[in-house]
Amino acid sequence: MLAFMSTFLYKSIWRIRHTEETRSVFEVGSEQLREFKRHDEDFIMLPTVDFCFKELMQNSKVRKGFIAALLNCDPEEIDKTVLMPTILDRNTPDDKQGILDVRVALSDGTQLDMEMQVSYFAFWEKRILFYLAKMYMEQLQKGESYKKLQKCIYVSIRESLLDWIQFFRGSSRKEFADMAKKNEYLDEAYNELLQLSADEQKRLEYEAREKALKDYNTQMDYALEQGFQQGMERGMKQGIKQGIEQGRQQTKKIFKLYMQGKVPEEIAEICEIPVEEVKAVLE
Repeated sequence: MLAFMSTFLYKSIWRIRHTEETRSVFEVGSEQLREFKRHDEDFIMLPTVDFCFKELMQNSKVRKGFIAALLNCDPEEIDKTVLMPTILDRNTPDDKQGILDVRVALSDGTQLDMEMQVSYFAFWEKRILFYLAKMYMEQLQKGESYKKLQKCIYVSIRESLLDWIQFFRGSSRKEFADMAKKNEYLDEAYNELLQLSADEQKRLEYEAREKALKDYNTQMDYALEQGFQQGMERGMKQGIKQGIEQGRQQTKKIFKLYMQGKVPEEIAEICEIPVEEVKAVLE
């Protein structure tokens, strides 16, 4: 009888302890879940990430308001905006290809190339001229009059544009919500951001792109080392000093293009080097 009572008492104590431990684990898990939900509710994409900028410009009202700010005119003065192909044509297979972020045509024939470029890019001015020249040349077919040519505008989003640039610099829901009160176009952009941020697939793409940008600084150190080695190899033929510098510059260019979302094949074509060489640097 005593042995039975001891066994019963032991099992009862074990059940009490097990129940308390389970409750404790459940409470901790619930608190972590609540914290995750709070963090998830605060998540919103940043327009300065080029993926997000391109998606925002898919919204015609947002696009209209932003272009109106660029052209310093009333949004109602802009009849319509039409998205155009972002890959510029090549006249011959040997021509260098141009790939734009967002390309828009206005009702009067004016074309705009809008690019989110918040970090340094080597030979930026020359790149701008190259893209503008391509856009201008594409307007004419063989035998057509020069009279047909329309204005082309290149927009590099960097440090100004007042209300819109403040919007693109926003980093929290509260900041975006406050800026949305300024006009209906910023309000439309804010609502579009909310929809984008709630889309699971879009969010996965955004976070992958954001991670790539965050990894940039750590990868650059390794890339510079690889560039140094490539420069040394080329230096055997071109001179040690010149070869090292070329390797460094080429490596920086490869990584900047990669951070802009370009794939190795595009980078190889832009840099005019074998794709294997691009992959070796990125790996």
